[in-house]
Amino acid sequence: MSALVEAFFKKDNIILELNMLDIKEDEREKLLKLADDLAELRFLNVILGKLKESDKESFLDQIHSGQPEILAEFLREKIDDVEELIKKHAVDLEQEVIEDIRDLRG
Repeated sequence: MSALVEAFFKKDNIILELNMLDIKEDEREKLLKLADDLAELRFLNVILGKLKESDKESFLDQIHSGQPEILAEFLREKIDDVEELIKKHAVDLEQEVIEDIRDLRG
């Protein structure tokens, strides 16, 4: 699943915002890891919400197979415009994280 996060969740703007905070590098890395984890959970949630019950177990098996190309093809077959769906959720999440960071800055 981390292949989906790597492919769709762009963190450049999040990194820029984090760099404006007066925090240590290890704290910044932990926050980025949390953002990745949150993206993975969000992507899982949206995908599982779009799959038929009969396809959910196959999807979970595909995640653990470690073959991102096969997983991507499976998702394309089962969910219309899956890439656009994930991109939209990735952009929304990026904005949420940036807003949260800005709130921390005051």
